[in-house]
Amino acid sequence: PWIESIEQYDQVLRTGDTVTATQGLAQVAARLAECSGTVLHLMHHGRCIAAAVHGVPRDFPSILGLALEAERAAELTAVSVSDVRRCAELEGTFAAEALHSKGIRSMQVLALQGRSGLGANLVLLASQSGELADATKRGIRLIAERMFLVVEHNMMVHAAHADSSQLRAVLDAASDAIIGTDAAGCILSANRASARVFG
Repeated sequence: PWIESIEQYDQVLRTGDTVTATQGLAQVAARLAECSGTVLHLMHHGRCIAAAVHGVPRDFPSILGLALEAERAAELTAVSVSDVRRCAELEGTFAAEALHSKGIRSMQVLALQGRSGLGANLVLLASQSGELADATKRGIRLIAERMFLVVEHNMMVHAAHADSSQLRAVLDAASDAIIGTDAAGCILSANRASARVFG
């Protein structure tokens, strides 16, 4: 199942879409951890840039205080509970009733760290109590690292396109002719003024 999950997720990552990658990681993590559901917040420098819910209703995270647009997503690591039925803080709360109604016995949060300010908090909602096995945590972290690389690449490509568009706008606004050539003298680019000057 692990290898099959990774192969399927690689197909998802090839789409190059951050939202699809986030949803895919939520699904793969649920499968690998054998969880009832997952909630995933993908963050860039502490700001939530994508979120996903798998295996539970879309409004379920809000009931638990895990709003998908959470600006305080970094605080999610405090919600880990190895046995919901024995947690004094949850006793008698609406969240406890919601968890019981879905058959969820434990909530665990994995803080996942990437590079360039990327990170994620993954909430695993399981039907059994107890801690997640270390091997499962390592597996999920490895798969998350693959996602971070794709998201980081996408962010760099978008930034490069934005920079290129901005430079193109500056060159086209110039009143002087500007022509770019390669080492052999072949013209690679020219601004609008060059067409006006040289015809």
